[in-house]
Amino acid sequence: MAYNAGGGYDHDKHLAYIDQVALTFTQDLERWTGIPDARLEGNIVNRNHDDNLTTKRLQDPRVSFNDLSQESWGGGSITRLGWLTFARSFDDRRLTWRIGMMNKVQTFDQIIPCDFQLLTQCSGKSANSLTWNNWNIHTWGTTLEYKLDADGHPERRGDGAKTRRLPRAVTPGAGRRRAAKAFYCRWRSKPVR
Repeated sequence: MAYNAGGGYDHDKHLAYIDQVALTFTQDLERWTGIPDARLEGNIVNRNHDDNLTTKRLQDPRVSFNDLSQESWGGGSITRLGWLTFARSFDDRRLTWRIGMMNKVQTFDQIIPCDFQLLTQCSGKSANSLTWNNWNIHTWGTTLEYKLDADGHPERRGDGAKTRRLPRAVTPGAGRRRAAKAFYCRWRSKPVR
């Protein structure tokens, strides 16, 4: 819920309500199929209402917005499959391959946990530009992810041995663990809604 007590483009008080429930699951396929470090990952989301405080009260409707007061926005009341992918790790879990009905937020663009209400801090960053759909809309694709340590080197193996160095140019982002994203391939021109 979000409430406009005063101010904004439309000064009327307004209580905006949107609710969303997501079921995210991971199934260990190694146990059932014998494929090493294989898993099935999925997300089902139920979103209700489309009452956004920013677009109705806070901001001039003639101007594009740069943030929303609520993380969930758009789509109306829906229940949909957010993603369903097969993933497998290689090279001591440093290289991960994912394929299926996916969303870029699974591999790219989810920098911080979703503990905030604002769209800027809770969603994938490119969703704020309105050029990509956010986490609960999927598209067919595949990704490769390679994990590096803070110095831009491959992470240490469990036995303490270190693999060869990679150039620093491959190390995006910040934090102790970084991931070099190889590519994101879209197989459909439009996302499946």
